[in-house]
Amino acid sequence: MLQHDLLQFSGGSHRSGWRLSSGSVERRVDVAARLCVNNSFAVRDAVVQGLGIGQLPLAVIGRAPEGEKLVRVLHKWQPPMVPVHAVFPGLRYLTPQVRAFIDHAVEAFESIDN
Repeated sequence: MLQHDLLQFSGGSHRSGWRLSSGSVERRVDVAARLCVNNSFAVRDAVVQGLGIGQLPLAVIGRAPEGEKLVRVLHKWQPPMVPVHAVFPGLRYLTPQVRAFIDHAVEAFESIDN
C-alpha cells in the first residue's frame, strides 16, 4: 500500500493516516496523503480521476458518477466500524415521523453492513 498515493478524508474526528482492521487485528497507516480534504465525495472524485486510493464509506461508493467504477484494493482490511446513534427526548415524545425515520435508518444501515 505504501507505493500508492493515499487520498485522505480529514473531516470530523479523523486524523492523518488510516486505521484498518482485519478481524481482531487493527493497524494504523501513517503516510503523508497526496490529497487531504474534508469531503468524502471529493475523495471519491479524486479516486475516480486516478489520483490515488481512498478510504470511503459504502454510501459514498454507491453514488459514484454514472459509468465510473471503483475497485476495492485491500480485500482483507476495512476501516473500524463507526457506531451510529439516534437521540431523541424519550418514547413519550416520539412522533410517528421520528419513529418512521429511525426504522428507516436502522433498515438502511443493516443493508449497508450486509
